[in-house]
Amino acid sequence: MIASLAVCAAVIAAFLLARRLAARGNHHPLLNPILLAAALVGLGLWAVGLPLDRFAELSRPLRWLLGPAIVALGHLIWAQRAALKAGAAPLLVAIGIGSLTGITSAVSLARYLQLDTTLQHALAPKSATSPFAIALMEHLGGSPELAAGLVIVTGIVGAILLPPLLKRLRLDDAETLGVAVGQAAHIVGTDALGRRDAKAAAFSGLAMALAGLATSFLLPLLWGWLI
Repeated sequence: MIASLAVCAAVIAAFLLARRLAARGNHHPLLNPILLAAALVGLGLWAVGLPLDRFAELSRPLRWLLGPAIVALGHLIWAQRAALKAGAAPLLVAIGIGSLTGITSAVSLARYLQLDTTLQHALAPKSATSPFAIALMEHLGGSPELAAGLVIVTGIVGAILLPPLLKRLRLDDAETLGVAVGQAAHIVGTDALGRRDAKAAAFSGLAMALAGLATSFLLPLLWGWLI
């Protein structure tokens, strides 16, 4: 019990430190707090020689919080209920097609490149934000840790590339930008948008939550094809 509390406290401390470092770096996408916290935790595990499976066991209370975190994302949908009512059909169709494309394109490319099966599985939920990706991998039998890392990488790449790309294509109105970033770059992109365009960030948060739900529905249906 004491060991579990110590590990959980260390993880929380690493995340708080990572947030401070990200703030000092003007919240650059490469300084994502989750990525920094993961690096700090990894260094800590290496320093004390704690095996990963033992760490997973001791940090189980934190993993339990993924459930409430997913439920809390419902607030984003509720907060944007007016926008959802106004354009529900095209938005839901776009999110559904985007989620399906995200799953199938990632796995198909991984198969074409003959990547390891574990990596193929972990790539499948890359377009869902971390709580959804981790929960899905735990339920379906993939690697939660690898999936979480790939989600972060996807978010960082999307946060850096999508806004200038959409601007060049003249598709940078708040709604279009927000939905695209929320779908593809989830929490990392939403966080970055929040410091520049509050309206776009609101749509991004809505898209992120809906994409997580869509992936949670689609991925179990496609899992037989993936394995």
